[in-house]
Amino acid sequence: MSVPGVSPPILRHIPFWETVGQCIRFVLSNLPTLVVLGWGPFIVVAATSYVLVFQELGYVSLSFVPTALVNLLSLLALAVFSVNWHRFVILGEVWKGPESWLTKRNLPFIGYTMALIFLPGQLMGMLQAGAAPGRGTAGPVALLLMVPLLVGMFALLRFYLVFPAAAVERNISFGDAWNRMNGNTWRLFWGTCVVGLVLTLPFIPLEIWESSEIRDAAAARARGESVYADLPIYAHLTPFARLLSCASAVTVLSRIYLHIMGLPQPASAGPAPTPSP
Repeated sequence: MSVPGVSPPILRHIPFWETVGQCIRFVLSNLPTLVVLGWGPFIVVAATSYVLVFQELGYVSLSFVPTALVNLLSLLALAVFSVNWHRFVILGEVWKGPESWLTKRNLPFIGYTMALIFLPGQLMGMLQAGAAPGRGTAGPVALLLMVPLLVGMFALLRFYLVFPAAAVERNISFGDAWNRMNGNTWRLFWGTCVVGLVLTLPFIPLEIWESSEIRDAAAARARGESVYADLPIYAHLTPFARLLSCASAVTVLSRIYLHIMGLPQPASAGPAPTPSP
């Protein structure tokens, strides 16, 4: 039982493979709920995917700022979905419909998304563009700057405990999140990679094929041929894979949050992992 005003004790490391298996089973057994909670964000992500594909094919031309805004819109949609999925994993709550998207309870989570995901991601994108061939001396400089940025982005994972806390309206400080994630940062990183890879594995060859199709379509577009018929497959495949990948990462983070904070597991979250000795 927690005491008001006193932080819960910091628990030991979460068991990695047990947690990975439980997260995979959890997502697979709750795909209908994923559709219920994710159909609205899916529409937004699909729409932004269309815009980016149109840009790649040359039908629209966007500068860096409009492209960043399109990516931001997609990220905000996934952030809203993440709030609802965190609450489902942690609280067993299913709050569906537009009333769960446009609510002030999402604002802290969105703020963390901007600070810890969007802005570092945009900086990395700028450095990648600067490191592209043909940039002269700026290329090697940008490439060198990417190394400390990648290290810094990994370090930001130590703060990620603020996401599930904000989603369930139990905000914690960045310092507390940093201390509590000690020893679990790699578990979060590799757990997200393994769970995401297993759950999105069927989409990987399809996305590779679709990327090839888009390149061929771009070449056909340059020859003056119509390629609109090829777009719907790509623009709906990628958003669903992103939604599933997002659910995978959120599930892993939520399970780590429950374990570290010493909170009970709701019935929807399945059995709690066995504590490490």
